Amino acid sequence: AARIPAHVGRPRPVTLKDLVVFNNEFALMVRSATPILEAMLCLASQQSNPTLRNALYDISKAIQQGQGVRDSFAKHKGIFDDIYVSLLAAGESSGSLPQMLDRITAHLNFTMAIRTKLRAAMIYPSVVLGTAGVVVSSLVLFILPIFADVFSQFDMALPLLTRVLLNTSAYARAYWHVFAVGLAGLAWFIRRWAKAPSPSHPSPGASC
Repeated sequence: AARIPAHVGRPRPVTLKDLVVFNNEFALMVRSATPILEAMLCLASQQSNPTLRNALYDISKAIQQGQGVRDSFAKHKGIFDDIYVSLLAAGESSGSLPQMLDRITAHLNFTMAIRTKLRAAMIYPSVVLGTAGVVVSSLVLFILPIFADVFSQFDMALPLLTRVLLNTSAYARAYWHVFAVGLAGLAWFIRRWAKAPSPSHPSPGASC
């Protein structure tokens, strides 16, 4: 029996691009009549993403113990979703696993293309919102306090909206660090969300 290595490496998110590359190579090896277990061990040994590599080793171990391809992959639904597992099951039961892997690759590439277009469409609104946020922050933190000092010199009742704006400015200046952390977190989230993986082309195949 083949020796399955222990888990190694720090966990890292598995991207659609990672799955596409793996799926292309898996399909090529299955199509060339490479045994499933041998193909999985080969691809796991060449996988740079530690999370996916450890999952592939777990799947290899399950297959080595006599479990089916579908059941082995289904244990890692955080990486391989229900559509992936269902198509694998259909391919395994019908003897058309390479064709099903090609369909999975097409599905993953389509999903990546949609996400890329959505992220691209969000770039302009994000820039506009970011610019507006800078302008509003400047007004609240620097301009309104000047008016507050001017108004404080006069004994007069201010309109409700003016009082709300001045109170907001005072609160923002007192707790500016909270707003700074919030804006930094929002910027980090938008930047990470905007990083869309490019659709991957079929690889020439793995060699083990």
